[in-house]
Amino acid sequence: MLLRIAMTRLSSPADAEDVVQEVFLKLLTTRPHFRDLEHEKAWLIVTARNVCKNELARARRREVPLEEA
Repeated sequence: MLLRIAMTRLSSPADAEDVVQEVFLKLLTTRPHFRDLEHEKAWLIVTARNVCKNELARARRREVPLEEA
């Protein structure tokens, strides 16, 4: 599910896999407490969307217009 979300938002399969890894790393390091499985699923989805958004912003900052290159 998370990979599918990342693939629809990003153009690179490698970037999508990196996003999924980052989401699970956040899950392991923050260790949030969930009321139930649905709450955990919602957290994973929102986190994946946010990480994708951050990745897209990072990619835009890396791009250099041709005139400046």
